[in-house]
Amino acid sequence: MKPASLLAELRNRGIRFSLRGDDIIYRAPKGSVTPELLASFKAEKQAIVQELLAEVNMDESGFDHLTRMLQSEGESEFRHPHSYARLVEPIKSKLLSRVGLDINFVRGEGCYLWDVAGNQFLDCIAQYGGLPFGYNPDSIWQALQSVRINQLPNVATQSLLDTAGQLAERLLQVAPAGFKHVIFCNSGAEATEVAIKLCRAAKNRPGILSTRKGFHGLTTGSLSATGSESFQNGFFARCDDFEHVPFGNTQALAKALTRSPQHFAAFIVEPIQGEAGIVLPPAGYLSRVREVCDRFDVLMVVDEVQTGLGRTGRLFACQHENVVPDVMTLAKALGGGLVPVGAVLCQPDAYSIRFGLRHSSTFAGNALASACGLATLGELTAENEKLVRHVAECGSYLLHGLQAIQLQFGRLVREVRGCGYMQAIEFDFDVLKSQRGLMPVLVDQDLLMHLIVSHLLHTHHVRVAPSFMSRDVIRLEPPLIAGKAECDQLLSALTQTLETVENGNAAALVANLIDLSADERARIESARVTSNTSVREIA
Repeated sequence: MKPASLLAELRNRGIRFSLRGDDIIYRAPKGSVTPELLASFKAEKQAIVQELLAEVNMDESGFDHLTRMLQSEGESEFRHPHSYARLVEPIKSKLLSRVGLDINFVRGEGCYLWDVAGNQFLDCIAQYGGLPFGYNPDSIWQALQSVRINQLPNVATQSLLDTAGQLAERLLQVAPAGFKHVIFCNSGAEATEVAIKLCRAAKNRPGILSTRKGFHGLTTGSLSATGSESFQNGFFARCDDFEHVPFGNTQALAKALTRSPQHFAAFIVEPIQGEAGIVLPPAGYLSRVREVCDRFDVLMVVDEVQTGLGRTGRLFACQHENVVPDVMTLAKALGGGLVPVGAVLCQPDAYSIRFGLRHSSTFAGNALASACGLATLGELTAENEKLVRHVAECGSYLLHGLQAIQLQFGRLVREVRGCGYMQAIEFDFDVLKSQRGLMPVLVDQDLLMHLIVSHLLHTHHVRVAPSFMSRDVIRLEPPLIAGKAECDQLLSALTQTLETVENGNAAALVANLIDLSADERARIESARVTSNTSVREIA
């Protein structure tokens, strides 16, 4: 039986598949797999992996689907009362407005946001890790005020920058041993660009390897390293000399390096893939990557832009395996949520005269950003990294709560996963296609995930985000300061929302998009859909 036919037969028997690197995870109903089918599956496993990878590439065309949808609507003017929606983000705001996500937040403090009506929302996105201490942290504002009070020059190119020098020293003190230089920049994408230039100049080779579904930024070079065609399409990326291998698979990495031993300068990898849907590699992956890179004389670049600075319950995610890369990129949390700042740490062998003479950035290492970076490290390292240990403890608490949700909604929740305050829920919406009413339509039109996010926001005042690369995944990344009370609020909101979904109550999911009274919303929310009940009857 051909791999495609075998895959179809297994699916017809109710088996669901997902990929982790080059390995297959599947869920099979009891008695659905005969010994003969199991033998065929094992014999054709690698071919089936390729079939699934091809499907993933097709599934990643969500941006193309949205592009075609918007193009089919023509060039009609987008009318929105807010100038930001009209003038800055008209395309995205048009989509967000359709599912009620175009909220104007006017105040933020700690883990919470407030809208113009005074409603309070728990933020469990934290700008994908960019707000380590939530909104408007006092210690970071004090650092900014100190720059003003002391009248420090913010930028003074080709001079000695005190605050930047102090931040570099502090970063090298708290980072894994071995790094010697720090290059400052203004964002995570720029940090990737710096890393690419560092490695190419040090090795005098053009090739850059990274992973499929990895995310390293949206500038041209970082987009080329980003392993997703859905982000690259239309921008004529990827550029020459960039290649991708499966995440979590060091055999594929070694094979690529064996094929072109003198071509590649570096391998760039996330300890946990964030944008892909919080995907964790197999245990020991980074250690094996370190060994492969050493064997082939290739620089190992670890992208800690999202995982770094406490997010996973360690100051740096590579510390979970005691791995020291040649280059490490940081950004997001380093600015304490107030000022954009990035940094690239490198070992001596990765720093060259060629790079040192020819690289610069106008605002890199400015006093405001550096002061924020120093204050951020101060918060994270205070009392023997008390806050980082708090993240490890509360992250474990949150994961256990999500695992309980998975047990409760076993047919709907395919997997929960994560580390520290970087977690995800992956759904299996196919189980809803047998329901009557609107729910199967929402699944087919790829609207259900966005309506779940909208329902959490409007009904339970909890803010989460879907993954753009994996459209059946919700990402959960609260501020590092969030405690068990915030975790309980999130878990309660998720439980109630999934009850609504499992009950087939599509009307409740769209109720916030319709002008209804509070009593009408409550009646719809409490309704339960049976096999003989229509959405019309509920609404």
